[in-house]
Amino acid sequence: MGDISLIIPINSLNTGNPSFNNSLTGPEFFDMQRFPSAHFESTKWHFNQDKKSPQVTRVDGQLTLHGETHPISLTATKFECDTNPSLKKEVCGGNFTATLDRTKWNINKFVWFGLTKNLNLNIKVEAARQ
Repeated sequence: MGDISLIIPINSLNTGNPSFNNSLTGPEFFDMQRFPSAHFESTKWHFNQDKKSPQVTRVDGQLTLHGETHPISLTATKFECDTNPSLKKEVCGGNFTATLDRTKWNINKFVWFGLTKNLNLNIKVEAARQ
């Protein structure tokens, strides 16, 4: 399997509330001006035990967010490969998720006040075999 390198723009953060999105991307939380993106680099792939058609179950890697780098695991909630007729190549795509403790990346605002430390990261990827 290959490597995953993702750049996640902080302005893609979406809570469903535009005003709250603006607060979260501001200097007291994600500080989009200083840290406009997060970066994920894969380090290890995990597969199920199906010998005929192994599927990705998890991808471990390093996430750089808010100027800090820490290990995370992305869990595959869906992953499949198929031949794309127009590209004439195998294309794989999937959905991955992780729950992060934002305090590991020094995003601490209002933790003492009871605002959750957990961030839900949802990623959709699609890639063609090279």
